Amino acid sequence: MHVSSAVPVRIAEVPERALYAHGHLSPLIKQLIRIRKQRNLSQSHLNDIIGYTDNLVSRWECGDRFPSAFALFAWAEALGCEVVIKTKP
Repeated sequence: MHVSSAVPVRIAEVPERALYAHGHLSPLIKQLIRIRKQRNLSQSHLNDIIGYTDNLVSRWECGDRFPSAFALFAWAEALGCEVVIKTKP
């Protein structure tokens, strides 16, 4: 699933509540967008890699929808990143 053989990079360690930014993109999504662009991947190519519909990555990046936890981890893995979500005990 990886598009790069680079060592995974931890891009975020965020509390669960910080994932859902109301009315704007969360810092985590902004980081994933930046990394996708740095790796010269189109949204369409990323959709193909993670196995989602044609415009789902676009909807995530526009803030129309937030990815499920499974999709978020697949997105990060495809970019060679690690996301750690901290939840309250």
